[in-house]
Amino acid sequence: MIFCLHANDYYLDGLVDLGDILSSENKLQKISSSILHLILGTLMFSKGGILLYNKRDKKLHVLAQRGIDIKNTDSEDIDDKLIENLLNKNIHTVKENDPDSNPFNLNKDFSSKLNSKIIVPLTYKNEFLGIVSLCKKFMDQAVSEMDHQILNIICHHFSHAVHNSNLIVDLSKKSDDLNLKLLELETLFDISLAVNSVLDVDELNMEILIRSVGILNASAGAVFFTDKFTPFLKLSSEFNLDQESLKKVVISKNHELLKPCFKDMEGILLNQFEDEKLKKAFENENLMIAPIKSKTEVLGLICILDKETRQGVVPFTQSDLEMLTAFASQAGVALENARLFTSVLETKNYNENILNSIANGVITLSLLGEIESINPAALKILKLDKQDAVNNPYLMIFPEDENIQNIIEKTLESQEITLEMDIPCLSVGEDARINITCAPLMDQDGELNGAVITIEDISEERRIKNTFKRYVSDNVVEELLAEGATLELGGESKHITILFSDIRGFTSLSEKLTPHDVVTTLNEYFSAMMDIIFKYNGTLDKIVGDELMVVYGAPLEKEDDSDRAIKTA
Repeated sequence: MIFCLHANDYYLDGLVDLGDILSSENKLQKISSSILHLILGTLMFSKGGILLYNKRDKKLHVLAQRGIDIKNTDSEDIDDKLIENLLNKNIHTVKENDPDSNPFNLNKDFSSKLNSKIIVPLTYKNEFLGIVSLCKKFMDQAVSEMDHQILNIICHHFSHAVHNSNLIVDLSKKSDDLNLKLLELETLFDISLAVNSVLDVDELNMEILIRSVGILNASAGAVFFTDKFTPFLKLSSEFNLDQESLKKVVISKNHELLKPCFKDMEGILLNQFEDEKLKKAFENENLMIAPIKSKTEVLGLICILDKETRQGVVPFTQSDLEMLTAFASQAGVALENARLFTSVLETKNYNENILNSIANGVITLSLLGEIESINPAALKILKLDKQDAVNNPYLMIFPEDENIQNIIEKTLESQEITLEMDIPCLSVGEDARINITCAPLMDQDGELNGAVITIEDISEERRIKNTFKRYVSDNVVEELLAEGATLELGGESKHITILFSDIRGFTSLSEKLTPHDVVTTLNEYFSAMMDIIFKYNGTLDKIVGDELMVVYGAPLEKEDDSDRAIKTA
């Protein structure tokens, strides 16, 4: 009875030690060593070991051992059926010469080293964590019911410690993974900002390549783009590669190894590939490729070679491929933006060139009546500088022209084209005359977006008409203006008819009249004569005193010049 009390005290001391171990240690390796030492010392087992189960490789790995010749790196395969059997029992007793009593189908070498007599599964709920394997007790003592109870208590608490330790390891790994992913996202974000700020396509291609090589520690790389008219890839930029050699190698997007890129829009790892065409192109067997893609198509490929580390060149990993693929997607967006910007810029320049080439003035107005654009012809007609016109209201360029203001207001209100011919433009000058057209500017949805004003300067034409009308009829003036391009400066030879006319006895008559009466008489005479001359489209060449010289056939020659001269006479 005294011995039993002493044994109970000994077991209680062991359980107190268990609490101290679990509360003081925080590393699983130290906990395992201390737990094994406690079990062996408290329950008087000669030797044993603790093996933990690794879910990834489905093996038992030695974590702690004492008295057995097993290294910490040794491991043993274990199948799912065995785990199911272990979960249904607390303690397994391995009998001598009875292999069926050993729940493990271990290889002979590992089994002999382990030499299990007692096997306790380490479980947490329905999760298998490992085993505690114990050899025989000192002096071949029998394992008592109390030994079983104490062993179950210790292993139960140790299982919780293992489970908690695994949780901490998983959390730590997940934290590391999250930090790494955060770093990758921050890197991608920074790179995206840098890449998307480049709008020149050629500059962007090189920026994409340099950035992708940099973030993946690659030694070389190249960017290829697809061709709309051929299945072959076109080299856009390269880094640390022989450009001339690359250009000589023809790579098709139908290449068998590149199908994942073009068919599935996914990146590919080609570590140690055997394709001779790609080997010739890159002179390398460690290659990673990601598609540069838009929403609907693959625009090109980023090819990265040789990942460099402190240990030397190593193969690319799946994580590297995910990083490159994510960056390539960002590059695709940036490339589309750059191409769109280039297209818009080219269209804008083309439209501006057209406007700059138009002889008539063109002005566009916003809905608020502010000038959004004005071409050089309009600036010349209105005698303005561009900075004085753009972004200012139209009232500032037509301050003296209420008629023009009304035309613009009418167009914006009615949304119909308004045309006015030969009207004054007092804001330019008293003699300025223009033809003006004001049309509504509609957007793609048919909504009013402003107005377009076209101005034709007819001031010079009007001056020419006024000058010619002193010598020729309106009909001739119109014909001269219409056929002005055929007139040659310096004159030309023509067959013409000339009519001379004067007042008979004008000299003697004028001697009898006062100067005032002479002028009055001549004015009446010339007015009457000019009506007749212009009636028959004659050209007044000169007036000498009372004499008129009228020409037919110049400046415009007609078949009936002589007839018209006779009719005039």
